[in-house]
Amino acid sequence: MERVLFGKYFPANPLDKEFAEKFYKLLSEFLLPADVLKPNRVVRMSGGLNGVKDGFTRMMEHKISAEKLVYTISETRTSHRPLCSCSSLFMRFYFNK
Repeated sequence: MERVLFGKYFPANPLDKEFAEKFYKLLSEFLLPADVLKPNRVVRMSGGLNGVKDGFTRMMEHKISAEKLVYTISETRTSHRPLCSCSSLFMRFYFNK
């Protein structure tokens, strides 16, 4: 499948498709069933997207390790103003600002 990422064109490559098909077959039919690879533990966060701030806080406090945080959109309560600015959380987390 052709892609344009960050303004750069990446043409489809049949060898990539062939590799992906073999890899995902190996992954799903052998590696995962044999417990050679284990997916990260899923942690369901409460509050829908309103809980993202709590997830970022847990990450910044190094309380998350090998976990996948999952948010249920239908649990998101709506308001006219955002609870947090995700971009400001990102800046503080990655750049300590």
